[in-house]
Amino acid sequence: LSSRLWTEFKRPVYEAVLNTIQQADPLAAAYFHRMMTFVAREHLLAKIGSPMREASGFASLWNSSSEEKKVAGNLFAELQIERTWSDDGSDSVDRLLLQRPQETHDYLPNYRSGDIVLLYSYHEGQEPDVRSAIVSRAYILEISTSHILLQLRATQRNALFFRQEAGRLWAVEHDSTESSFTALYRSVFSLLTATPERRQLLLAQREPRVDTSVRLRGTPSSDFSQLVLQAMQARDYFILIGPPGTGKTSFGLMNILREELLNEEGSVLLISYTNRAIDEICSKLLEAGLPFLRISSSQVCPEAYRPYLVSEHARTCQSVAELRRELTEARIVVGTTTSLTSQQSLFSLRSFSLAIIDEASQILEQHLMGLLCARHGEVDAIGRFCLIGDHKQLPAVVQQEPSESVVDDEMLHSIGLFDCRESLFQRLLRLQSSLGDASSSPFVFRFTRQGRMHPEVAQFAATHFYEDRLHPVPLPHQQQALRFPSFDAADPLQSLLSRHRVLFLPVERPAHSVSPKVNEAEARLIASIARAVYSLYEQNGRPFLPDQTLGIIVPYRHQIAVVRKHIAGFGLEGLDAITVDTVERYQGSQRDVIVYGFTIQMPHQLDFLCAQSFEEEGHTIDRRLNVALTRAREQMVLIGNPRLLALNPLLASLLQETFTVEADLLQNAN
Repeated sequence: LSSRLWTEFKRPVYEAVLNTIQQADPLAAAYFHRMMTFVAREHLLAKIGSPMREASGFASLWNSSSEEKKVAGNLFAELQIERTWSDDGSDSVDRLLLQRPQETHDYLPNYRSGDIVLLYSYHEGQEPDVRSAIVSRAYILEISTSHILLQLRATQRNALFFRQEAGRLWAVEHDSTESSFTALYRSVFSLLTATPERRQLLLAQREPRVDTSVRLRGTPSSDFSQLVLQAMQARDYFILIGPPGTGKTSFGLMNILREELLNEEGSVLLISYTNRAIDEICSKLLEAGLPFLRISSSQVCPEAYRPYLVSEHARTCQSVAELRRELTEARIVVGTTTSLTSQQSLFSLRSFSLAIIDEASQILEQHLMGLLCARHGEVDAIGRFCLIGDHKQLPAVVQQEPSESVVDDEMLHSIGLFDCRESLFQRLLRLQSSLGDASSSPFVFRFTRQGRMHPEVAQFAATHFYEDRLHPVPLPHQQQALRFPSFDAADPLQSLLSRHRVLFLPVERPAHSVSPKVNEAEARLIASIARAVYSLYEQNGRPFLPDQTLGIIVPYRHQIAVVRKHIAGFGLEGLDAITVDTVERYQGSQRDVIVYGFTIQMPHQLDFLCAQSFEEEGHTIDRRLNVALTRAREQMVLIGNPRLLALNPLLASLLQETFTVEADLLQNAN
């Protein structure tokens, strides 16, 4: 400890960190320690797993047997390499196409596009064992019932490594990264190094400012003029509440963005949590003809947006100075919280007059704090920020149980912090609500017109979750009758779908099941409904578009695999390309027809199904149910065991208010 490395380099860094913590005022210190504890627990659970989730955590790679991994859906085995190639046409390997085995009930891998994975080989007749193999890290680019396409995270220069040999099989397991947690620790610490003004704002030690003298430079439509005016007059933060289908991105984000850019000094940082949301933002920018730079990995960026990546610009710039100039002069920069937090050096180059954060109700405070507290010299790197979201839809995914994340410090309660699982969006909204009706606050605006759902489809959510303040625009599809004059009268499903917008189809609990998370009877019925919808569209001359017409939602990954298998059995072109996924993955999406299968077979599974519920002004808000019911534009089909679902008061109300089909009508439906 007397070496030069310690005395001149290491010790000053550690002392600077410790001194900053020790000199923090009591409120900032309390916030810091509580949030650091929360992040540390999340970090630990990501490694060792949660006792509430089977074969979870990175340690399950070596702690769980192959059989346990298969039951949990974490092992994708018996894969065979069909083709390898390089993005640049060389002899190296960037991508692999692997053939999947024929799946059975006890082999239901639960992987999706975008997952990061480990790839390794093993010999036929042996158990796959990641501990005794050379491992490659990759992303899943595409996945189908027959193949899986992988993008290696590092190019394999020796193509012979992936040579095809008799008896050589391949396996895929879930991967994990440490960098995201490193960024979270730094993000929490950044509150202590923020400018005093920003720290006081985020800790509710000063009121946000409003400047009513500000006037609009542009002329947004009358529907959005009040929104844009409020957003411009709010000089610290602004909250836009956007219920389902209200156009949070298309109208909210874009109108505020356009107005900010009319100021010659205006520059905007557009932030969201998921790459999918960033893709949507990029599509809106392209439609509007607005130039932008995107900070993202090329591996998760669709081809259409790759020319706008900073990394692509770096290839064409002649010097570092030229690239620096592009970064500092760009008026719009786009990125996820993860990519921007990992590129904090951006703020040493420049600042932004405004940050617009989409999906804000899905982003934990810890993910945003580093960006909002970033400094450009002696000033805030972000001048003002706008949070766009809906706290009644699904929040961020957290591994800790509520009993672990709850906040019991009265000092933190005074700033609206009661649970570390909540978003900054929800905490700031709570602070505004504590002063009276949040809707009358100059810092809050609520959309009340939705252009997605037909009124009959929206009825339950509008009544039970949005106090009857969610109304149709209305658009043509929200006013017209069902358009299925031709249907097969002998098919009970076609007959029902041609006449009803919202249906509940009862299914009895199966006598035998390989898992509580697999409901074979429901899966068969869901597949039959999918075929009926496909036939109805075909018979009535309407195009069946897999990414627009039909979507299927189920709560468990295991059930996804079973539903997909039954749909694939029909062999109908285009039908097997529809999205079958969980509610969490469907948030932000919409389809003409949505089928929601509850799947559950035991009363205790209701706890999981309704785990995202909270009370607001005497009403139960079930976030998961809200998202599921608000994805459909024209029709909603619910499937489940009515006796089991009725044990929950809110679900019982749903059954009472929905047209329920008699069970005997469905006897021949499969």
